[in-house]
Amino acid sequence: MIDLVGPWNHAESGRLLHAMHAMRHQVFVAEKHWSLPVPAAQEGLEADQFDGPATVYLIRRDETGAVIASMRMLATTAPHTLTHVFRHLVTAALPTGPGVWESSRGCVRADHRNALDRRGHPAGDVLCAMLELALLREVHTITFVVTQRVWEMFSALGWTMERLGDSDVLDGEVTFPGLVRVNLATLKRTRAAFAISEPLLRIGGGYADAA
Repeated sequence: MIDLVGPWNHAESGRLLHAMHAMRHQVFVAEKHWSLPVPAAQEGLEADQFDGPATVYLIRRDETGAVIASMRMLATTAPHTLTHVFRHLVTAALPTGPGVWESSRGCVRADHRNALDRRGHPAGDVLCAMLELALLREVHTITFVVTQRVWEMFSALGWTMERLGDSDVLDGEVTFPGLVRVNLATLKRTRAAFAISEPLLRIGGGYADAA
């Protein structure tokens, strides 16, 4: 199950968002030792200037309801990380507009990262939900900043990607900006790789099929 939280249901999703920010704190602050000079970090939550009522979130919960993975989606018609945090890495033309969204803060809780196979892996579920959402919203391009390891994983999924700039070493890993072109074939290949046969994105109590 992937919950979709955005401006339309942000106000009533406070408990779920709190759990997501706490999980992100565990990953990015406790494990990766990110320095976040914001009050949220002092309260055991991870958030920055791009988290707010207008932000869209994909949240994966387990059978007990605990948050085990999430991803943040930002419209590129407003400030986002590639324009305000990683702009120094971008050397190519940076696509923006209604058909371009940015993906950031993708993470999986530590005890769910090493699945025995790809079936049911939280990362695969979130990636498929991201593509489902993009197709439903007529988003043709998703930008991001990724590590070399994640880029290779995306490439193995058969994604059509482009690098957007220079690399830097962040948290001990080579990291650089890029993009993926989104279409139905991208979603189908990703679903096949993770043995997913049905839509994962839950909207309004039901599941929305982008295919």
